Amino acid sequence: MFILLDIIFMKYVGRTEKVSIPDLGIETTDAKVDTGAYGNALHVDEIFIKEEKLFFKIDNKEYIYEKYKTIVVRNSFGKKQKRFSIITKILLGEKTYKVNISLTNRKKMKYPMLIGRRFLRKFEYMVNVRKKDINDRAKTV
Repeated sequence: MFILLDIIFMKYVGRTEKVSIPDLGIETTDAKVDTGAYGNALHVDEIFIKEEKLFFKIDNKEYIYEKYKTIVVRNSFGKKQKRFSIITKILLGEKTYKVNISLTNRKKMKYPMLIGRRFLRKFEYMVNVRKKDINDRAKTV
């Protein structure tokens, strides 16, 4: 009985979603939902440290963060890689979430952002692999 209620009231995402990242001025970007990935990742064109501040560019717009972490992740090929990570907010549907996002060059990937299972577990989402963009605010019913 409780499992059935959990399924009925669970939140869902599709295999891809449209998300916004207000702190970075990103109104909408495509994100792949990947249960094989632990964390979230966002494409950046350029990234470097200068005077203990993190500088990165997305679409020729420069961002500066004073609070960041260096983390080690396994990339899609299973190789360990050092990345910079920031805490920011993302908007999925009508809900805003505070998340960690690692910054990396995803130019060769189809989707500029990856949503991993850490986000799905923390915010209690299930993935409906048959659907795309379930939470797209631009869709009309």
